[in-house]
Amino acid sequence: MKREKSGYFDSTVRPEELAKAMKYQTRELDKDYEEFKNLAETVMNFFGFGERIIDNVLDSEERDIFYMFEDAGILKTEREEVSLWNGKNWRINYWVLNKDKIYESVDKFEEDKQKKEEMEEVNVFGDMDDSELSSIIKNHTKKENTRYEKAGLSYKI
Repeated sequence: MKREKSGYFDSTVRPEELAKAMKYQTRELDKDYEEFKNLAETVMNFFGFGERIIDNVLDSEERDIFYMFEDAGILKTEREEVSLWNGKNWRINYWVLNKDKIYESVDKFEEDKQKKEEMEEVNVFGDMDDSELSSIIKNHTKKENTRYEKAGLSYKI
């Protein structure tokens, strides 16, 4: 899913992309894509069409979500120091979307999804239920054991 970047809004990360990137990066199989989509929508509500936000707007629960995304490499932090009129320095912390990592992860997510779909298409057992498959395996095992016995081997499958 290579993106064409012809304008400012074309490079805006969408919640679906952020969710796919997060699912790919964390590889959490127990979490449903919809859970990641909800988290991504929460995060993107802060960013809107921008690429960075100031840390002060987050409460502790929201910040925890951002840290989780940072651990996955999808968000990163920046710090800016500003000198005040009285000589003191003021530090401003920002959260920044790591767009390169997000787009790379989305591409890999889509590739993995396509490979999985292709593997599902190549189902050698068709629409067999478990009992039919079990029966085939048992018959094959009996034949193999008989073959080994005829050859004078004691190996059992």
